[in-house]
Amino acid sequence: MMPTRQRLHDIIVESINRMLGEVRYVDTTTDDKTNWYDVHQQEPIKNGDKIRVYHGCDLETAVKIAIQGTSGKVYHPRSYSYETGMNPLGIFVTTNFKTAKTFGSSNEGMCIIEFTADASDLEAPVWNGQDTFFGQGTNPQPFRNKEERNKQKQHYRQKALNTPDDYYYDNQFNKHNIDLSYIRNSTKPELAQSIFQNIEHQALFMGNLNPNQIKRVWVNLPTEKGYVDTTKPYQPLTRKQFIKQFANKQFQDGYDKNWQPKYKKIKRERLFLPNENVKDFNDLVDKIYQQDRKYYKSREEVEQNLKQAGLLQKTPTGLAQDYIKHHLWPKQIIQLYGKDYFQQHFDRLGQTS
Repeated sequence: MMPTRQRLHDIIVESINRMLGEVRYVDTTTDDKTNWYDVHQQEPIKNGDKIRVYHGCDLETAVKIAIQGTSGKVYHPRSYSYETGMNPLGIFVTTNFKTAKTFGSSNEGMCIIEFTADASDLEAPVWNGQDTFFGQGTNPQPFRNKEERNKQKQHYRQKALNTPDDYYYDNQFNKHNIDLSYIRNSTKPELAQSIFQNIEHQALFMGNLNPNQIKRVWVNLPTEKGYVDTTKPYQPLTRKQFIKQFANKQFQDGYDKNWQPKYKKIKRERLFLPNENVKDFNDLVDKIYQQDRKYYKSREEVEQNLKQAGLLQKTPTGLAQDYIKHHLWPKQIIQLYGKDYFQQHFDRLGQTS
């Protein structure tokens, strides 16, 4: 069966975009207006493809990411505890905008962060004992170690490599074949299977996201009744518009001694951007001196304090390690202290090995 005229147009546009290195919008929409056959006429996902993805989160998280960026190699809050025990790192994203509306919940406001990801920075979520995410009422067990998780990951890949072609019947009950070689021929077949055949069209973003890489932040604020209605339209804002509107908003930050809620604005904690390079400890000293000159009389004072804190040695411990966790992104941790140090203290279940 020949593709429809609309699908032929999409194929031509996608081919041109691939040649030009432009963004690829993966079509995973299935509704009453969609030709079911066309949805399954796809191209393999190859490393180097630029894919538009969406991350749903609460308003506070969106403000933090818009101010300082984020990384898939640090911990991100999960809706369910078992998700942390199976996919402790990575940012859950989807190629389907509607699906992103179901990620997380908050009465302060919900957001969808839209950005472009390189396919090499995406991987399929891995679930212990089954091929997709768990539903309510189940009792999933977390992976005990990275070997167990890697074994399940290899199972996913082999299963995707062996994906058989499908078929469907038209209105005259004629049988038609659906070629699913685009899954088998993808660089990461298990990722393609998760994006195309999983109902949530999801992936884990493991890369670094600088704030200026955010294309839009879609916002849904609470109704007069005090809750977020995810069925109503989300308002698209550029990052600058979003920052201007929400950067000064105060979010709850614990309680005071009388158990009254405290509030504060989101501030940038990280010294560098997520994808910024550092050559050596001099870059660290310079950055702190530039940002905190009101606290230090000289660059030498900064260097002396960092030495005393144990931050200018290859194996920091104690409070120094806590400082590193909150002020450096994984890229700078690896560049300053080495990959072995990062994997020992910050990696989880071997996800970034």
